[in-house]
Amino acid sequence: MDTSTLPGNTSSATFDVSGTTHETDHGMRNIAIRERRHRATTIAFHTDNVGCTGDRSACGRCDTGVMTKTCEPALVPELLVVDVDRSLTFWRDVCGFEIRHSRPEERFAYIALGSAELMLEQIGVGRNWITGPLEAPLGRGINFQINVPNTAPLVSALANAGIDLLMQPETKWYRIGNEEAGVEQFLVADPDGYLIRFQSSRGRRPVPR
Repeated sequence: MDTSTLPGNTSSATFDVSGTTHETDHGMRNIAIRERRHRATTIAFHTDNVGCTGDRSACGRCDTGVMTKTCEPALVPELLVVDVDRSLTFWRDVCGFEIRHSRPEERFAYIALGSAELMLEQIGVGRNWITGPLEAPLGRGINFQINVPNTAPLVSALANAGIDLLMQPETKWYRIGNEEAGVEQFLVADPDGYLIRFQSSRGRRPVPR
């Protein structure tokens, strides 16, 4: 039984896995991000255009509507998973993410799809920062919204892989001030139970009166 404690946390959290403890190397992630700056390729940013003005001073993330790989994401979730290979089958092979870099000996992978970036780390191999028992499904109480140009290919890919959706595709309009932003969206869980909401934009419209 391994036990890991967060800095400043007075209680310990346990999980039923075997393995040694090792700190996740965020320094290596920063090095990899700096290395990507030299490639200077661009990727589409804010595929739904909701909340994006194309002005770095306004949104802090993009210039003239595109994001370059010199831009470091302000938030990159790190998901603890039971089996990183199983997770990569889902995230990479089915959902289309690419591996930006990995450390197989640490069972760690940094993945991305457009401007959405995630880290996957296998439980029990590194020093896992946890605050309570890890029980399936993991990630209770959170869902990750990932914007894509078109949700239909993902729905087909998931169906072909035999993966059931937790919510079938729907069109939903959300009020933002005097406008509504429309999205096509669906929900699916990854192999560890993390909830993902893939969505694509339907544009904006005035709030109905």
